[in-house]
Amino acid sequence: MHQTNQIKTTSKIKSLLDDIRSGSPSRETYLDLGIELVKLNMIDQALQSFRRANNIREDHLSLYNSASLYYKKNDFKTALIHLEKARKLAPDFTMISILAGICYSRLNNIRAAEVNFVNVLMTDPTNRTALTALSILYHNQGRINESLNLVNKVTTLYKPGTNLVKLKTGLIKKSINGIYKTKNNNSGKLDEYDKYIQSVPVEIFTDRYGTITEKIEKLKSEADKNSRNLISLSLCHLFAGNTDSALEYLMAARGSMAS
Repeated sequence: MHQTNQIKTTSKIKSLLDDIRSGSPSRETYLDLGIELVKLNMIDQALQSFRRANNIREDHLSLYNSASLYYKKNDFKTALIHLEKARKLAPDFTMISILAGICYSRLNNIRAAEVNFVNVLMTDPTNRTALTALSILYHNQGRINESLNLVNKVTTLYKPGTNLVKLKTGLIKKSINGIYKTKNNNSGKLDEYDKYIQSVPVEIFTDRYGTITEKIEKLKSEADKNSRNLISLSLCHLFAGNTDSALEYLMAARGSMAS
């Protein structure tokens, strides 16, 4: 975080803590405090703030935010408990199923992951994260035609006639597959899917509703530009439809792997 932003965040945290000490804090105060603490990567303290907000009243966003933080702590089971609570409150909120699919993937429960990604596509047929995850899963299972159908859906998200965009998208997908290919086909397939899942940025929703652009800025600000970071940037740009930048970061990732 830039020093100026860090000073602003620290000042806001102090003000929110003063409000809490002064009397009966509102649910919104705890939510705001949690959001500011996340900016400083104070995950445990942020979780405590969201927990206190949820004790006053639960909603799907505060539960989703808590799940995202448990995911960051690699506590996937607790994350899923919060996601199931959130799902009951907002069954059509697609990010719940996306994160649940990612959590189940990290727990190696591939069937449950598949169900969640399919649920995403039932309400959001053009969701690129779910389409890409399922296409890799189906490819790994030998369901080649289903995998290709999903890849084709990704390419048809662009306006008709944009052949150059479709070509670049195909090149990116093939190259990402090539980066993750290993000598052992079985372990290579699993490794390919695991690395894709781990590359998907998982962030909390702020009061401004975090966007893919914010995720890209976060990745750009990281000092360690290793192949995994560069591939994540490539995928984010691909999901945002910016194939020129996606291809640029992919080539940088390939160079990083070769060095």
